[in-house]
Amino acid sequence: MPSAAVNGTLNMWYSWQVGSIHFAMIDTETDYPGAPNDDYASHNGGFGDQMAWLRADLAAAYARRAAGEVSWIIVAGHRPLYSVASADATTGAPTGGAAVLATAVEGLFNEFGVDLYVSGHVHGTEVQWPVFNTTHVAQTFDNPPYPTYLVVGEFVCLRPTRPRDRLV
Repeated sequence: MPSAAVNGTLNMWYSWQVGSIHFAMIDTETDYPGAPNDDYASHNGGFGDQMAWLRADLAAAYARRAAGEVSWIIVAGHRPLYSVASADATTGAPTGGAAVLATAVEGLFNEFGVDLYVSGHVHGTEVQWPVFNTTHVAQTFDNPPYPTYLVVGEFVCLRPTRPRDRLV
């Protein structure tokens, strides 16, 4: 891991910027309140450090956005906040570990204008309309007020049997 970006702690969270896009990678397994592996694994940077780092990192990216240096803020982690695989069937609200992760980070994503959260974990692909507090707040991706959640757990490639069956 690029430990210089996180003061040499060799943990699983870090960020970088390419052009006007700020990327932040977070650890969705440990180091936030209620994380699924905090009881089983050593803390990668000391409990609580990730949340303090994430707040500072997103605040800095948000300030660079105000200065015209950042157009997009994208965060990625292994586990999704919003997914049909971990949602209450009636309300659509995150359940289990997804609810715990959402409680830990969703407020920061909204406070600091995260545009997109990309995750895996689920063996499927999903795109959620922009969401805040379990509610789809827009049915557009054109400058939405809250983050869009993308799950890219697996892409399926089908072998076409006839030319007209090809997927575009």
